[in-house]
Amino acid sequence: MALNLDAYDRIRAMIFDGSIGVGERLLETVLAERLAMSRTPVREALQLLLAEGVLETYSQGIRAKIYSSEEILEIYDCRVLLEGESVRLTALSGLGHSARTIMEQALHASEELLARGPDDADEGGSEFKEQFLIYNNAFHHALYGACPNSTLRQLTQKFSNLPASIRNYFSFSNHQIEESHHSHWQIFNAVVSGESERAAAQMREHIWMARDRMDPTSFNSHRKDITHSNIPESGHAPHSA
Repeated sequence: MALNLDAYDRIRAMIFDGSIGVGERLLETVLAERLAMSRTPVREALQLLLAEGVLETYSQGIRAKIYSSEEILEIYDCRVLLEGESVRLTALSGLGHSARTIMEQALHASEELLARGPDDADEGGSEFKEQFLIYNNAFHHALYGACPNSTLRQLTQKFSNLPASIRNYFSFSNHQIEESHHSHWQIFNAVVSGESERAAAQMREHIWMARDRMDPTSFNSHRKDITHSNIPESGHAPHSA
């Protein structure tokens, strides 16, 4: 793999897993040292990420994009369209054995997790929610990866794979997590039975439900903290919750 693409993949992964926080300034020199490569491939990778929209320029240079509430709502509106159609086509073409196995495993693992509930030592249930998120992502990635339309598959995966920091703008209760899990079963059963329109409608409702859980108070507070503080540089921000 070319070094600029390797740098692109690694920096992008740090943004999406929260190692690089929202609004964090990115310096070529620091990133080059961290990735153990020269500045040239890092510079080229940053340009690719700027073009993709996960980074942005500002008065001090380049930083991880700070999303407005309007932008996040727009992303979810796009997800409704893309993921609904992706699921519809998958239901029509049939779910492959590999995707079906992964989705069933994620569903059963979620079922066991919900039956146990958060541990007493898990203050606020953060570990419980993080574990559910792992199963949630496995379910969705397997489902989107099964879409027979390669262009739609790529677009769906792009819009559904969001930086971890965006999760700070949403509030999910344990009851809502259970609702999300129940929705996963409904989508899965509709896809497996070939009910394409029903599967698409359930997926659209699933995304709308997630969108409606954005917490404006949390969003405004988090954005204010970013824009009125000294942002750490190049991958040294605290991990997102």
